[in-house]
Amino acid sequence: MLRARLRAWASVGVVLLLLWRPGVSYRAARHQPPGGAVYDVEVREVDSETLRQLLAGQRGQGQGHYPPQSPNPYGPNGPGRWFPLNGNNMNGPHRGGDGADGDRDDNRYDLPTTRGPSRHPPGPTGPTGPTFDDDGPSYDRKGGDGPKGTRDAEDCVASQTTINGGRKTCRYQLLIDEHFDVFNLTLWKHDVLMPDEPDFEFVVYDKDPDNSYVDKSILHIKPTLLEDAYGAGFVMNGTLNLEECTSPKREECSRTASTYRVLPAVRSARLTTRDSFTFKYGIVEARVLVPEGDWIYPAITLDPATPVYGKWYAGGQIRLPYTSGNRFLARRVDGAKTGLQVMHAGVALGKATGQDIRPTLLEKEVRASNGSNWRKKHFRVYRAKWTPEYIEFSLDGKPIYTVRPPPNGFVSMTDSPGDHPWRTGSNMAPFDQEFFLSLGVGVGGVNRFPDGGANGEYNEHPKPWKNSSPKALLDFYKARDHWFPTWSNPSLEIAHLKVWAL
Repeated sequence: MLRARLRAWASVGVVLLLLWRPGVSYRAARHQPPGGAVYDVEVREVDSETLRQLLAGQRGQGQGHYPPQSPNPYGPNGPGRWFPLNGNNMNGPHRGGDGADGDRDDNRYDLPTTRGPSRHPPGPTGPTGPTFDDDGPSYDRKGGDGPKGTRDAEDCVASQTTINGGRKTCRYQLLIDEHFDVFNLTLWKHDVLMPDEPDFEFVVYDKDPDNSYVDKSILHIKPTLLEDAYGAGFVMNGTLNLEECTSPKREECSRTASTYRVLPAVRSARLTTRDSFTFKYGIVEARVLVPEGDWIYPAITLDPATPVYGKWYAGGQIRLPYTSGNRFLARRVDGAKTGLQVMHAGVALGKATGQDIRPTLLEKEVRASNGSNWRKKHFRVYRAKWTPEYIEFSLDGKPIYTVRPPPNGFVSMTDSPGDHPWRTGSNMAPFDQEFFLSLGVGVGGVNRFPDGGANGEYNEHPKPWKNSSPKALLDFYKARDHWFPTWSNPSLEIAHLKVWAL
């Protein structure tokens, strides 16, 4: 009996010696990408310093601990999509188990197959949008059927992209993959305020479900009349106190109408990742249907996370392609239409002293073909590639404009380069800091619609306010019988939004 046992142990030892290869493979703590999502990874021949950086997000957790002990908005219990392994919450799209999909044990998490056909409205580039020709491949997890963006740790090449205060990312890592299956209020927070400087929009940004909601995997941001909620005459005579106001300024949270300083005529919504996701450099893509209606404009922007270079436009703003909602807007009475017919993309800069409120625009205009407009073109794919050297804007996979700083940086465009805050940054300053995402619909204001324009099919309605007038809010409200009937499709609709690391 003893001899038989010794033979068995010897056989096991021989098998282990045959299987063992020095330094080839061991199971490490699961790689935790930005936001806390957990990937099951295999680490091979990684030096200790690289491994320390890769696992820095673990915050000291032991190997194999799952789920993370700290709050994780994009992990198993969060509705966001970073392709996490939802082993703890079996309602998620990623389920693990003992070799069979849908089951779970403590040691293995199965990755799903790819999602299959897109659930979003088809467009001119097909159901899933354009393909990309970046200077590198799209990565799939080894094994062939994992979602794009997940990779083994030994494939992780450090990216120039940083997130959430400087945390490292992997090259081509998919950071956000938002398909709006649910309204993810962990990722997206509402601004709640009556905006003042810098743009003085004629809206109240609020969190009412009439103004922002998800329906059939589409995010809708829809402006409505304030008096639909508060009753006739409220704009001229009411007092509005915003609960859960997000502005530190009292006048943006509470206001009483008086004389020409009336309340905003419109209520809308603006969602941001200011408190949940910030990043420096990367690729942003959104599949969008623009709104239609006079003096409406969609705003999908990147804005500074902190006022390193100053307030408002002193910190810069990156504007993904956008239109104004007017069907018959022209810059002058005898001019070509410049509303829905023209797509804009570019950046806004407060480049001169005192110009943090009035931006300088570096942007390109793209006119719709054959006399059409961008609303008729249905859902389009907007994209911005933000790098340490340039910002490139694309429409349906075709580059339309690239913003590059002058040889001596954007600071050389200012009135006093030696004294301007941008002098302390790189040539890309102010676009060398972390920014957050913002999705909203604005109306009117003092920066989006130049004075002197004409509106209406026969140019019969001039722009109803002057940007420099203290009565701009009142003049806009008085013209509501002209502009509100044009709001046939006032919603900004977004079918998906993605962010990749460079």
